[in-house]
Amino acid sequence: MFEIRVRLFANLKEAVGRPALTLVFDHPPTPYEIIKDLISKAPGLEKYLLKHGEFNDRYRILKDSEEIPRDKFTEPIHSKEISILPPVSGG
Repeated sequence: MFEIRVRLFANLKEAVGRPALTLVFDHPPTPYEIIKDLISKAPGLEKYLLKHGEFNDRYRILKDSEEIPRDKFTEPIHSKEISILPPVSGG
């Protein structure tokens, strides 16, 4: 059994009503598997995390404070925690 804590911020945190969710897998999950399971447990996240059925690339997934590049979304994550960050606006 593999547990991974998913930290959520801003609109994602508001949509779920808490700052983190713990997901359980039978193997180290890929970012795609995490997103799919996260949305199944918190359907309100779909409108943020998916765009035309794909991961909304305005959001970032971080593992150990480093962004996971989109081309690595099919590779297993062996970390116990990731963060999903919303788009950052500035000026």
